[in-house]
Amino acid sequence: MANGQQEQQSGLPTMSADMINKTDQLLAEKRALAGQSQQQPQQQTQQPTVYENFMSMSPAQLRDFQANYHRLKQKNEVLINSGDARLEEYESEIEAGNMTWNQAIAISKKDLSPVSRSLDNIYYNKDSKGRPTVSSAQLSQWYEANKNKIGFGEAEQRRYDTRITAVLSKENARDVQLGKITENEAKNVTMLINYNNDMRTVFNGIDNAIKGLYQTSKYGEVLEFEDPVTKKSRKHIAELVKEEKGVVDGEVVVTRTKVPAISVEDEEVLSKAINVVKEEMNRDLGITFVDGKQTRSPETRGTGNEQLINKNINIIANLVPKDFIKGKRGYYIGVNDAFVSIPYLEKDELSLRRMYGDELRRKYLRAKNHISGLTNPDPRGLMSANQKPSQQPEIPTVSSKADYNQLPSGTVFIDPDGNQRTKP
Repeated sequence: MANGQQEQQSGLPTMSADMINKTDQLLAEKRALAGQSQQQPQQQTQQPTVYENFMSMSPAQLRDFQANYHRLKQKNEVLINSGDARLEEYESEIEAGNMTWNQAIAISKKDLSPVSRSLDNIYYNKDSKGRPTVSSAQLSQWYEANKNKIGFGEAEQRRYDTRITAVLSKENARDVQLGKITENEAKNVTMLINYNNDMRTVFNGIDNAIKGLYQTSKYGEVLEFEDPVTKKSRKHIAELVKEEKGVVDGEVVVTRTKVPAISVEDEEVLSKAINVVKEEMNRDLGITFVDGKQTRSPETRGTGNEQLINKNINIIANLVPKDFIKGKRGYYIGVNDAFVSIPYLEKDELSLRRMYGDELRRKYLRAKNHISGLTNPDPRGLMSANQKPSQQPEIPTVSSKADYNQLPSGTVFIDPDGNQRTKP
């Protein structure tokens, strides 16, 4: 089940027997309330419930809802298999009629990297009774052991985020049942997890846009150097070949010169804008930067400056490479973030940059919406100084023969492929 299997998701909200029963229940409650309203002063109008919204849908509207919901589930499956950049390619092909969503899902499963497969080996591991054995502590250990490996990229990060979110949700639900935490605390934890995952989506979109500006190693890593003046790490700006045609003695001559992909001044403005967005979104999440180091600050949660983020998103959109803007297959600017294909020749560059900025802004606002109801800046005491250590025993990760030899017999460990094993 490790090859791209997804966790169970809730079924489509159709008018099942269960929903009909709940609908009858709702109607009975409405009739009872109607009788009470004749004897009591009129109260403030309540927002329609989910079931009332479904009851008001026509058959055509319900079919449209089901189709859209199913499409979003398919898109999400492709997304955690292949990442943002590949999803855009798939959506473009689907919109052009060259591929179906089922075909995209099948291809995305083949796209799974060895790192993703090792993650699934842990996630889908079961005991002798067929029960899942994975814990958030195990997944966190896997992440620390793999996040800096070659081959761990955007798709792998997305897959990990999805897996850890699913496991934490189950653990929170269990802790609520056991009375260890309240439902409100569990809700706040989920809000912060979802914000963090969507924040990664924002910066994936930015990283994909600017990666052409910098020199990279043969492994795709951005090369950096220490600025001799500021003593801070900076990225090497890439060089582009500029061609100019001229006529010499009646013959066409092409002159090639190397020019920087972006000026030093513009690169400094771009880097500053990205850092501002990063700092404000981390502030929302409960993280501030002190002397360049991340510091936990639960008191700042939900206080990120939205106006400042939007201002700097505009700066980023105006400074990303022109070739990236021209090469984009489309933008997630439609209803429910539907992909809209826009050929470059149909729009001027300024309009395309504005669309890219709108796309980033929508991704940011989706993250922001997750914490709109945050009522406790420190759910579960996650940031408390007196937080009790996790009772979950640590499982060591073995990356070499020397690591293995140091383990006592009978020790449970995680091998380099992400499999959980026991030393004889």
